Amino acid sequence: MEWEDSFVPDYDEMGIAHSDTTKVRGAAVQRKGNPCPLCPARFTHVRRHVLQEHLPWYAAPEMACWHCGHQEGQKSFTRKHLLQHHPEDTNGFGDGLVIKYLELMHGFLWAITKHLGMGTLDSLVTRAAEMCTSVPSSTELPLSEEVLMGRFCKEILQKKHTPSVNPLVCVCSLLHWCPLSSLFSQLSPGDQEALFNLEDYIDARGRHIV
Repeated sequence: MEWEDSFVPDYDEMGIAHSDTTKVRGAAVQRKGNPCPLCPARFTHVRRHVLQEHLPWYAAPEMACWHCGHQEGQKSFTRKHLLQHHPEDTNGFGDGLVIKYLELMHGFLWAITKHLGMGTLDSLVTRAAEMCTSVPSSTELPLSEEVLMGRFCKEILQKKHTPSVNPLVCVCSLLHWCPLSSLFSQLSPGDQEALFNLEDYIDARGRHIV
C-alpha cells in the first residue's frame, strides 16, 4: 500500500460533517481501512476517494474526463470512460489541456485562500505545512505530477522551483492531493460544497478567464 493511502490528517477536522459512514460510497466497514481527511469514513484507497468525492473533478487531471468534468480513481477507469462515452476522442489529458488545468487550479487555490481569510497563496503554503506533517520526507513525486508542478511554477508563478511535498515550500506543492485536502478540511461543509463545483480560470496575471 502506498503511503498516500494511509495518509492521516494531523489537524482538527474543522470542516467535517459527521454523518452515517455506511452511506459513503466505497467506505470500508467495521472501522477497517484508513481515515479520510475530509469525512468520517475510512477507505483502503483514501486518495481515490478524496479525488472522486471531495475535490473538484480537475484536481487529478490525468484521471479526469475533460469532456464532461468526470473524475475517476484510476487512469484505467478513465480510459474505459472515454472509450464508452467519448469514442471520438480517447486521448484524455495531454499538452493541449495543461494551461487549462493550471489556470483552474490557480483559481481553486485563490478561492481556498479567500474562504480561509488569508491574503496570499504563500500564506496558504505556510498553513498547509503546519497541518500536513505526516508526509514522509523521502516521498518521491510521480514524474507526471512533478512535471505539472514545475509547469505551474513556470507558467503561473513565473519562477523556477523544485517541486516537493515535504517540505512544503512552494505554492506548486499545493497541487498535490494531501496538502490540498488538508486545507480543504478547514472550510465549512457549505464552502466545501461550493468549491467542489468551482471552475474559475485565473491566469498568471491574476485575470479571470471567461
